[in-house]
This record gives sequence, structure tokens and C-alpha cells, in this order.
Amino acid sequence: MKKIINLFLVFAICLLSVTTAFAAGSKYVYDDGSMLPEDVESVLNQVARTFYKDYGIEVFIATNRGIDEKYAEHKFDRENSTDDGMMLAVNSKDGEAYIYTSGRMDGLLSDSDLNKLHKAYENEESPSAGMTEFLAKLSKILESKNVKKIPSERQKPRLVDDADLLTTSEEERLLDKLDEISERQQCDVAVVTVNSTNGKTPQAFADDYYDYNGYGMGEGDDGVMLVISMEERDWYVTTYGFGIKAMTDDALDEMADKFTSYLTKGNYYKAFSIYAECCDYYIRQAKNSRLSERQKPRLIDDADLLTTSEEERLLDKLDEISEKQLCDVAVVTVNSTDGKTLQDFADYYYYSNGYGMGERDNGVMLVFSMEECDWYVTTYGFVIQYITDDVLDEMKIKAKSHLSNANYYEAFSIYAERCDDYITQAKNGKPYDKTGGKSNRDNDEILVDIGSTTFISVVIALIVAFCVTAKLKAELKTVAPQRSASNYQRPNSLNITGSHETFLFKNVSKVKIQSSSSGGRSGGSRTHRSSSGRSHGGRGGKF
Repeated sequence: MKKIINLFLVFAICLLSVTTAFAAGSKYVYDDGSMLPEDVESVLNQVARTFYKDYGIEVFIATNRGIDEKYAEHKFDRENSTDDGMMLAVNSKDGEAYIYTSGRMDGLLSDSDLNKLHKAYENEESPSAGMTEFLAKLSKILESKNVKKIPSERQKPRLVDDADLLTTSEEERLLDKLDEISERQQCDVAVVTVNSTNGKTPQAFADDYYDYNGYGMGEGDDGVMLVISMEERDWYVTTYGFGIKAMTDDALDEMADKFTSYLTKGNYYKAFSIYAECCDYYIRQAKNSRLSERQKPRLIDDADLLTTSEEERLLDKLDEISEKQLCDVAVVTVNSTDGKTLQDFADYYYYSNGYGMGERDNGVMLVFSMEECDWYVTTYGFVIQYITDDVLDEMKIKAKSHLSNANYYEAFSIYAERCDDYITQAKNGKPYDKTGGKSNRDNDEILVDIGSTTFISVVIALIVAFCVTAKLKAELKTVAPQRSASNYQRPNSLNITGSHETFLFKNVSKVKIQSSSSGGRSGGSRTHRSSSGRSHGGRGGKF
């Protein structure tokens, strides 16, 4: 069997020697379960890269003790840069393997193909051999389906004017501008005009033209392409790699406002020039916006909710936890989010101020806005996996009453301590799961939590009721309060001649306490894509 594994490794190395060299840093194998020798992990990682370069498909392999179907999906969502790809996830404790597919791979691989891939892994005697056979089988399946390969180098110039919209002089000047911007930014900026998309949607045509003509620079195939179709009178801008991060939805909307009027007037050279200059501006802005080091402390109290002493103690606590966990744990208070949703504000504040530790910018940040009476926790890097939705729910319950009572220091302290506890717990292989019982709390603690939750719910209801009635009271300017009900009673209208009480029924509520061994779904986290193009996790709520 060792000879077979070695043969596979030699085959993989030979395959890599004839492919395009890759920059170090792209990671496709995550052996958190320590199932692979270091040299084998490195070779598997290199082989996995070839799928991305050849097909634009990202193939990941992950090992961990707590892996299940949901883990494979969440891990893929965190690590991928495109939606097209798959994940082989292996539980290092019991050897169970899970396959998750996304995007184009959902349509390419049938149930029969997935069964073949499962067997390719499971029929081998070692994880190394199984994963090698899995990649080899996947390569054969894609070749058998005649999946079109993506060229390793650009096949066409950055200006293709098949619709003949520009003069020869305009073509020369525009191509010079596109080439200069692209080389300086190391990101392809291209323009393509066609008479028709041949029945494809503008989006599908633009994406395929970009991919199958080898556009894109660097390891991430970074680029932006504007496609104009005269028959359909359509235009579409497709972005890839760093182009996705630089050309946000807001950037694309703003750019379209600037050049579409010139398209309508038939001034194509002017429209394309504005497009190129806008791309240059937004790419440069995006490169300058991500800072290599944190620019602000882990506590920003712009809303002035804490005393000087409280600020000092809380900042010391946040710094201590962050350095211990190698993960930024931060608190930000503001008076207003300036019209942004709290989620967008929190994501942008985290990103633009350089928060996050390590290569993956690991961190968690609580943002508290006074004007909107809102709070939001944004997570990034490995913290998305550790501070799960269940953790955020539990954290909300613990801190919410303190926020409602304006006891901000206590609320922020609970947040910091909970982050510390749950990150430690997850690193030790026992992530918190309110249904799976992995928090290791005993029944007394659970009963206390139920009582606390009930009490907190009553307090919150009273606060909401007070706010509503206070508002209604303020609107009754001409009505004076009455100290008794006698003023509203009609004289001699009510005579009580007798009274008695009758017992009707008994109502008993029972709550089942889940034991620490009870089953249930894994915690998991939902993620979303922020305006910077990066994946974040989190949860928010009113107080």
C-alpha cells in the first residue's frame, strides 16, 4: 500500500511540474484533525490547486474531530473565493467522510459521480491514499464530461471591439489606457463589444468570455470586464478575484451612473474611458483601504457610555483576552451609523480599521449604536466557526438586561468573557451547541438560566410597554390623570348583591431539560457577504 501511495505522490509531483507555478499562500487542505503527514498535505494542496487553475473550481479537503454535513458546507463557505467548488470533509475521530458541492459542481456531478468519489476515498486503507484517490477520480470524472478548461494565460487583448463601435485611433488609445491600468494595478481591466450574446444572458456571456479566454491576473485571476451587446442593447460588468472586492455593488452603481448616459448617446469611447478610470479608482481605493495593522484600540467609546475607570478596566480585559486567544475581541459604541444598517456599519468598521489577528484577520466585534437603539456582533476568520449562532443567542440573553438597564460596563464585560469562554471551548474540541449539550453545564445551571431568561423576558416586556405608554401619554396633551375610577362611574349604576369563587381548572407547564448527552443539530453559523466582498458571520437585535 505504501508503494501505491508513493506512486500517487510521484504522479502528483510530475503533474505539478508541467503546470503553471503558483504563488505560496493558497490553501486548499486543512488538516486540523492531524490525519496527514506534512509532506503529503503539501502535495495534496498543490494537486487541489490545479482544479482551480484548470476549471475555475475550488476543491477543498478538511479534517477535524467535529465534522458533519453542516461543517463541510460552512467550511466551504468560509474558505472559497468563488461559489463553484466542493469540499471533502473527514471526521478524524470516526473516519466518516462528507462531500459538499456548490455552484457549477451541483450540476456537473450526479449522484452516481458522488458515490464514486465516496468509494474512491473509503476503499483505501489510509486517509492519505483515500484523499489522493478522491482527487484522481474527480479529475477523471471532469475529463469524461468534457468540462472546458480555463487557459492559464490570457488569449485575447484587453479590448475586443467585434461590434466595431470605435475608430482605429480610439481603439489604440483605449487599449493603451486599459493595458496601463491593468499592469499598474495587477488586475485585468477589459472591454468587449459584440453584436449578440447568441442567446445567452449578458451575465452568462460575460462570465464565460472572461473565464474561457483566460482573463485575470495573478493567482486569483483578478479582473474586471465590461461587455456590450448591440443586438440586445445590454451591458454587463463581470468581476473576479480581487475585482469582486474592489468593485462593490455601490461602486458598480456609481460607475454605471457615470458612463451609461454616454452609451445612450453613442459616445462609446467616452463611456469606455470613464469605465476604465472608475475601475482604476475603485481598485486603488480597495487596495489602500485594507490596513495591515489595527489602527484603533479594541475599545472605542464614541457614545461616551463608560466612565474613565470603566474604560481602562474594560480595555485591559479586551487586550488580555485578545492576546491570549490570538483573536481581536473589540467593543465599539457610536451615537449613529450615519444611515447604514448596523450590519454594514460593523463589517465596514472592522475591515477599514484593520481589526483582526493572524493571516485570516481573526476577530469579533460588538458595535453598539445609541440613535438606532441597536447592537450587532460581527465575526471574521476562525471566529465564525467558534462564535456560532447558538453562542450569539446565549450571549444576547446574558447581556441584554444589562444593556436595557444602561449597565453598559457589565454588559460589555459579559460579552468579552463569553467570547473568551467559547473560543477556548471550541479550540478544545467542544464548541457550544444549545441542542447538543456541549457547554457541559449541569441541570442546576440550566434551571437558573431558565429562571433568568423568564425574568429577563418580563423585564424586557415591561421596558417595551413603558416606552409605548410613555409615547401615547405624551400625545394626550389635554387629558389630566384621575386618582380613582369614581369619576368615570355613573351614579347608582352598579349594585353587587353577592359574590363567590368557582375553581375551573389547573394548568401545569413542563420544560424538558436536555442532558449533556442528548443529540441535536450542530451549532453552525450563517454567513453573509459584506460590501467589501468578504464573508462575515453575526447576529443583531433590539434592546
